[in-house]
Amino acid sequence: MAYKNNHFVPQLILRRFGEEISTYNVKTGEYHHGKKTAEVFSKYEFYPEEVELEFGKVEGSFANILNHKLLKAECKSEVELNRKELNIIKKFLLLEQMRVFVEEARCADLEKLLTELHNCTGFKYPFAEKVIENETVHDRWLRNIKAIIECKDLTKIQEHELCTYEAYRWAQIYNWGYMAIWDSSYVDTSFIITDIGMTSEREPSVAQCGVEVEKKQYLMEAPRRTNNTIFQQKYVELLYQQTNFHENFYMFSISKHRMLVVINPFFRLYCKKEKYPQPTIWPSMIKDRRLFEKNDADKLIGFQGKAITSDRDTFRYKVQSMKHEDVIWVNMLMLDRIDTLLGFTSLEDIEESVRAYDNWYREHELPPRKNYSKLIELFDK
Repeated sequence: MAYKNNHFVPQLILRRFGEEISTYNVKTGEYHHGKKTAEVFSKYEFYPEEVELEFGKVEGSFANILNHKLLKAECKSEVELNRKELNIIKKFLLLEQMRVFVEEARCADLEKLLTELHNCTGFKYPFAEKVIENETVHDRWLRNIKAIIECKDLTKIQEHELCTYEAYRWAQIYNWGYMAIWDSSYVDTSFIITDIGMTSEREPSVAQCGVEVEKKQYLMEAPRRTNNTIFQQKYVELLYQQTNFHENFYMFSISKHRMLVVINPFFRLYCKKEKYPQPTIWPSMIKDRRLFEKNDADKLIGFQGKAITSDRDTFRYKVQSMKHEDVIWVNMLMLDRIDTLLGFTSLEDIEESVRAYDNWYREHELPPRKNYSKLIELFDK
């Protein structure tokens, strides 16, 4: 029976918000106070037993890093990770995203569209996807999970016999992006829990024209502004990466005051250590550029023009303290992207974020994407 109640948000994360969690259903308006973590963000027999067991192995490896490094470090201090640990974290985060199964037609249409967009760029996938006759969307979802779990690390996922084009494409996002650690403890405002695994920030250009064009437009024009061939090559590489990683960042709450963030490689251009010309745009609604600082790493040894990597290579990440307005903003992003269920520590913890979300849509004279009216009624009682 231990493997029957399957959590699509792992309990090792839920427990970092407290032994009890309150929830709000955005579709029904139902509010439940103080539920045990075993009772929320789970479905009965959601995964086959063998998949649930494999999740446990990945979670066990991640939990060790979570407890002894990611959460143990004080705000503004540094966390040192080796390459092996970083690969474990990235695999865990991608599984956090992929282990949530959304409505079948929407999922299939989205993945088909993304694959077609990739093909339109003229770049080919470095492998031929195995075709499985009569494979359903649900079967393919489980296939993707299996490929991610079983690959050595995400840089090698295309070598797995079950790898799909979408699994490879998503893995590339985590390979291309760089990680950051954001902390809200100084402003004493808690993050929230979503039922979709991750949340992203998109460019403000989406509101004007429906697509993210600001970073792409800059990268298309940038090579003409310099004669430096190294810079020109970097702009071309970054432009290609935007075909898959067009959001500004992906974020994952790992406790009520800490989150892991995978940042679009475009923001590396702002890093003074990399010595690229500073972009003339800033595509994020978050104005505190400290949060986008790239980690430090030991210089790799090169051989015949290629860097030699090792599991022991070290990376140092500063735990960045967030400003109050930025914590509210990332909570608003999560409130906007939830599918059904919102989780939080207490009504008091989320009131400001929910009211800010509702006010934002009122100020822009738009209907909110999610309905929190019954939750607001609870605040007013």
